[in-house]
Amino acid sequence: MGILIKSITISTLGLFATASLFTGCNKETVELLKVKKASTIYIGEGTPLLDKGEKGDYYIDKFTGLLYGPKSEENGWGKNPIRLINENQLSNSTFVPGKGAPNPNQGKIGDLYIDTKNLKMYGPKNEQGWGTPYDLGDKTPHTPKDEWPDYRLSKDQKTLLAWVNQRTVHIDMRTDARLKQVTTIAKEAFTPSYGLTSIIISDNVNQIEESAFSELPFLEVVTLPGSIENIKRGLFNQCPRLRIINLNEGVKIIEDFALSDASFEQINIPASVRKIGGYAFANNEKLLKIKLREGLKEIGSSAFAHCTELTHFEIPESVERIGEGAFSGCYNVNTLVLHSKEIPKWPNYHMADFEELVDIYVPDESVKLYKNDPEWEPDWGKIKPISQMPKQ
Repeated sequence: MGILIKSITISTLGLFATASLFTGCNKETVELLKVKKASTIYIGEGTPLLDKGEKGDYYIDKFTGLLYGPKSEENGWGKNPIRLINENQLSNSTFVPGKGAPNPNQGKIGDLYIDTKNLKMYGPKNEQGWGTPYDLGDKTPHTPKDEWPDYRLSKDQKTLLAWVNQRTVHIDMRTDARLKQVTTIAKEAFTPSYGLTSIIISDNVNQIEESAFSELPFLEVVTLPGSIENIKRGLFNQCPRLRIINLNEGVKIIEDFALSDASFEQINIPASVRKIGGYAFANNEKLLKIKLREGLKEIGSSAFAHCTELTHFEIPESVERIGEGAFSGCYNVNTLVLHSKEIPKWPNYHMADFEELVDIYVPDESVKLYKNDPEWEPDWGKIKPISQMPKQ
């Protein structure tokens, strides 16, 4: 029986893979997946960190199915990752290593095969077979210095005015000497960059103007540094495939329409955020979970309107004001948790926001306060002390 990697476990850093190997009836554990001397394939969630991995290594983002690498001193993880998997997560896939091309009978649908002899990757396997392989050799593309530039900068080299290469798939600003010096990204700088699927913004950028990344049909993954305090109005508006955004501590304001009309399944809001603007996350119809943290002061009008897959929502104690219709059209929310002992200002709170609302949990000492308030009195029977809330 051949060696099959039956399961893949990812560490919390997302850059360390372990795999269980089965040889006959024996089971052993190996660390990392070696395909050649000085080459390792890492598997993680989201874009690869620049300080991880060595020259010649590869990285697979299991959310997007993109293969980055080989890593080099000049280009980091590379400019144009290869898409291995479409709309499928890697967590359910099996790696089948071997020497030479795979046998048609090897593996199952969804598996990936690594030819360690010829340094090629096949898959994911489908009903037609293994498909055309991808080369895994150390062949880092080199862009001639006199080639037409990918972007335009201001005279002082501090502002990225426009990205002109519409064939670019992945951008890591940390790997380009000129882009590392940029502090501002201009309005609509990446509109339209039709091929762009992922971007990592360097730590030196402290301002991104409105709509800089709006209307990008294939953008899926974005990493923003904590140096950006304001996520501007419409910054990622109408990016229908955007499903992962890495927000770091330092962001303070998420402005109106900043992240609306995307495909997020979950969002973790940093503790530094103080305000979420109107329609900021509206029409994220795949959003299943969002984590708001203490320190948040204001939730704007219609901020989460028509996030139809949300079922549970918690509002931190620090929130002082909630805009009208903040959750309008969130038809499936059945549990609302308010941690504030004082009732936050919530104009025209009414049941239309939560048509399926079953339970409202508030601090034990504030149950009477909420029940006796004219705005909340119609939901008197649903208001319960937090101490009675089932543990999740």
